Amino acid sequence: MNKKSEKILFLFKNRRWPQEFIINKFSHRYETEKIFISDIIEKSNREIIRFINQTIKKNNISTIIFEGDHISVFNFNFISSIRGVKKGILLFDDFMYHDINIITAKACNFVLTGCPYSSLKFEKSGYKSLFMPMESDGNIFKKYKNIKKNIDVLFFGDLNKHRKEYVDYIRNNGINLKIISIKNKESPNHENLAKLINESKIVINFSRAEFLKKKYLTSHIHKNYYQFKGRLYQTGLCGTACVTEYSKSHSLIFDENELISFKTKEECVNILKKILSDKKSLEFYANNLYKKCLELEDANYIVKIKNLIDSVKIDETNSKAINKFPFWYKFIFIKQRIWLRFRKEKFLPFFIEILDIIFVSQKNSLLEFLLFTLYSIFYSFIYLIRYPFKKIRNLVIS
Repeated sequence: MNKKSEKILFLFKNRRWPQEFIINKFSHRYETEKIFISDIIEKSNREIIRFINQTIKKNNISTIIFEGDHISVFNFNFISSIRGVKKGILLFDDFMYHDINIITAKACNFVLTGCPYSSLKFEKSGYKSLFMPMESDGNIFKKYKNIKKNIDVLFFGDLNKHRKEYVDYIRNNGINLKIISIKNKESPNHENLAKLINESKIVINFSRAEFLKKKYLTSHIHKNYYQFKGRLYQTGLCGTACVTEYSKSHSLIFDENELISFKTKEECVNILKKILSDKKSLEFYANNLYKKCLELEDANYIVKIKNLIDSVKIDETNSKAINKFPFWYKFIFIKQRIWLRFRKEKFLPFFIEILDIIFVSQKNSLLEFLLFTLYSIFYSFIYLIRYPFKKIRNLVIS
């Protein structure tokens, strides 16, 4: 049994289902603590930073990991204000937010990302980075005894337009395909999902994803992108073969004897028919994928993660790493600081943050200062107009 002498603190924006996997993964080697910013967003950014620094000192935290990607309060200046610990950023959807993440990550000592290609991009830019499988808990996703493989092909996830075209084509070609939507109220829990994967001969994975945001990101260049999905190693850990839509990130982890890729509907159907009709081939791919995914399983992979964290040193000079930020980077975080408090409808916290934005120096140019001030004043007027009506409505409802 490994002694857990080090404490690690996770800063999440709000509660989301993948976080339980992250906490469980790190619990193999660390004592873990977590803070959800959504629980304390009524505080100003300065108060939140003070609270985090006090928590670090009080609880003897050695490492802190910030949730990246989706825009929140965690920008370069915020992270640089956290002192006395190793700092990392955790990324789920870096392809969509890479332009933002690569700036924010300069305030950190290391990057953990759910995509191996994303990790490679950070490494090429001079960052300490590591691919980290997210949902790879071997206590859940594992081979279950005495389960027969009665399902030919299984897909679990959301069925968007792109995926539905494939699903319809597969079924129209006489292949028995079972679909489990993760949005249904009756959707299985993780343990039951693992058992369904065990019951399946093949799990099919779709890699293509659509951009959720249209501004400040690379969506003006690419209409979609191809993700590295956790579905791959969830399937492998359950001892089931996986046939996947192509993504160039796959080859960084798996070889052609472990994971089978397709690029078209026709190629997909041909692969499925061929493997389903050949028991030896099915077992070959399932066994090879299983062996590879054992390397990615939490209890094994946490060793690589800890080695990365142990290799970095606390660096308090990172606040000097950037002298000038792009205007768009500053603006989206100014907007988010205002919007997060605007939604909470708490009078004093909202205007404390407005005053901080206007008067607390963030090394803005004169033009930026004027634009951010005007934007803040504009939203202040809107807030003042809405505030009494919201209060009256709440009184009527109560």
